[in-house]
Amino acid sequence: MGITSPYIPLRGIGIVSPYLPIGLLKQAKEAAKESDDHDLKDKLSEVYDSFLDLKELIGNLRDENNELRKQLEARANVKWDGSKKLYFAEGDPDPFCPACLDNSGKQIRLHYERGMTGAVIGLRCRVCGNSYHDR
Repeated sequence: MGITSPYIPLRGIGIVSPYLPIGLLKQAKEAAKESDDHDLKDKLSEVYDSFLDLKELIGNLRDENNELRKQLEARANVKWDGSKKLYFAEGDPDPFCPACLDNSGKQIRLHYERGMTGAVIGLRCRVCGNSYHDR
């Protein structure tokens, strides 16, 4: 039984695909079944289990990377309005809380804050509680 090389470019950047070595490990595990060397079998089994853990970790890191990319894209569409001292998404008149966006990166909408007469007196963040008033 021949063993194929795991070294093929991944997306043309020369990285080993994490899915090819698992085939090699399966082949080695099958070949070891014919051996009487129990230590070899145990070690291959440990390597196989470790590799499955690494494969899961890679999947988790890819998911996290995708989420971070989405956050960066969302943040790139938000612009600071220096005259109002608020963040706005392009083409959206409703502002985001500057404190929440600056401190945690969360895009939290501001809501109208009304005075005792019911008139709008400013904007308030329902998460951090900060108020923003026209100057």
